[in-house]
Amino acid sequence: MFAEKVRDNKQLESRWAIMQETRVEYFRGKDFTTFIKNNPEVREILGPDKDLEVEDIVNTLLTKNLVIRCDRVMKTVRPGKKKLSSWPAHLEIHNVSVVCYLHKTYHNISSDSVGQDNLLIL
Repeated sequence: MFAEKVRDNKQLESRWAIMQETRVEYFRGKDFTTFIKNNPEVREILGPDKDLEVEDIVNTLLTKNLVIRCDRVMKTVRPGKKKLSSWPAHLEIHNVSVVCYLHKTYHNISSDSVGQDNLLIL
């Protein structure tokens, strides 16, 4: 139900990309934190977690694997371009060793660090 509410809401911009030969819908982490802050009706769906800070909500979603961190495959600028795309067409799961470390520390990340990654809602 949470995933449907997030996907159906037009305030959170999402795009399609390829990850591990599968087409997935994703959104940017910084947009997701802003979306959670500005939409109390989405927070109501979370039940007992609805009163948590936004960073704690994102950490909980990451811990429960309802949202996963992913990153662009191409990390360098393509020839003839001046900057990286804001919405990459190909994604990969974020560095596993970092995710394991964060899992042991209950995903102690700030909205700034989430903002640099793309998130895939499952």
